[in-house]
Amino acid sequence: MAPSYKPVPLVGAAFSSNSRTGGSVPAAFDTFLYQPTGGFKHVKLTIKLKISLKQARGFLPVRLDADNKPFLTTPWTDAQWSAFVNSASAQANLWNNRFWLVPPPAFSGLDEVYQKDPFFNKFPNKIFRPNLLCALEVDFSPASGAHRTIEVTNLNAAFITATGRVPDPGVFRSHAFLYDSFDATPWAFPLGHAPGMPASHPVIAHEIGHAIGLDHIGVLTKAPICQLAANLNTANVDRYLPAGSPLAGGTNALVCYGSTNAALAGNIMGAGQAFSSENARPWLWALYTLLDKLLDKPEPITEKAKWRVVMTDPGPGRWIDNGLDIITSDPGPVRVTANDDSLIRISGDVLFDTDKSNIKPEANAALEKAAADIKARIGPRLRYVLINGHTDATGSADYNQRLSEARAKAAADWFVTRKYLERAKIRTQGFGKTQPLSPNTDEPGRAKNRRVELHIVNS
Repeated sequence: MAPSYKPVPLVGAAFSSNSRTGGSVPAAFDTFLYQPTGGFKHVKLTIKLKISLKQARGFLPVRLDADNKPFLTTPWTDAQWSAFVNSASAQANLWNNRFWLVPPPAFSGLDEVYQKDPFFNKFPNKIFRPNLLCALEVDFSPASGAHRTIEVTNLNAAFITATGRVPDPGVFRSHAFLYDSFDATPWAFPLGHAPGMPASHPVIAHEIGHAIGLDHIGVLTKAPICQLAANLNTANVDRYLPAGSPLAGGTNALVCYGSTNAALAGNIMGAGQAFSSENARPWLWALYTLLDKLLDKPEPITEKAKWRVVMTDPGPGRWIDNGLDIITSDPGPVRVTANDDSLIRISGDVLFDTDKSNIKPEANAALEKAAADIKARIGPRLRYVLINGHTDATGSADYNQRLSEARAKAAADWFVTRKYLERAKIRTQGFGKTQPLSPNTDEPGRAKNRRVELHIVNS
């Protein structure tokens, strides 16, 4: 059974891209994060796109396509219009259940923490870190606030047939703000039935990709031949190419649809109906926008970019040991002092970059020394090594708490990965900015407070 989600989003935002950057085209949509009901399920990242479809009308029953070629049209009947809108909705739905986002190891902004259940002991001090399901909702009849308005002309099929043309989506060249009635039917566009080329292409699904900010697949993948077509267009020399050249048209050239590459041609933003990780970019843009609102302190783009796009369901998330359930009894927070000879203190600036929780490569020497000190100090009956993370006072309490916990966990992972300590012999804690060693009034003081402390607890 499909999971249900809380009706009120955790966070929402309006996304707008006003310039052509990084394989995107100008786009606008709303985006929301929805938490599941019941827990242990995906969080849903939804793009909501409002497209107002309008029946094209005019004084004369003639409409010009994108190439300014005239076509006879006919009024829409209610049945025809209903069938077109239903087909558009079905094609929009092709974008669902295609992508999932997996958070980076240090991201804890959506974590669910479960303390020990006193009755069933089912989830003893565990953290559930959810993955994200990417969803698209397109409203073709919004009451207000449409992100774009698209007219749809009802072509006169008898006129097209009488003029010796085939009544399919290729006869009338639609564009971003003008569709035609034949677009409701997938077809072999724009490459035809060439060997190795896609046999079917859902035009409206392709156009929805443009509406959420995606360019053609050759642009998204930076295919060299597509870049050549774009450069020829920018230099205004593609007009000298032979008629029908696949290099003509800039980023709308056939080579940007993948006419010379069957793998690219099969993509929804090429000439087919397959999806690839490049097509998930709007959800990444949406996520980055939402994280800036959700977190007390926006993450640097380098951290946001660590989210992974996967094309098969990775499961709802993963359980993480928060370190509180690896000993039989909980002695409570262990507070250590500089005079405690079981204490090993390492500068946070040595281990981590600013606002980061991943160990710097150059920190290995300091950690190797700490590992040697631990080996020298542990007794024959080691209970555990406590690893505490501390920050300075810059930023909110919640942000520093999360950062200190992530840094302690990163240090623990380093010792476990290199087999210096067993996972069961480590406990991690974060104290944020609550235990300063020095006043946070200047940088030297703040630097002393940014630290990781290792405390050896023998029986």
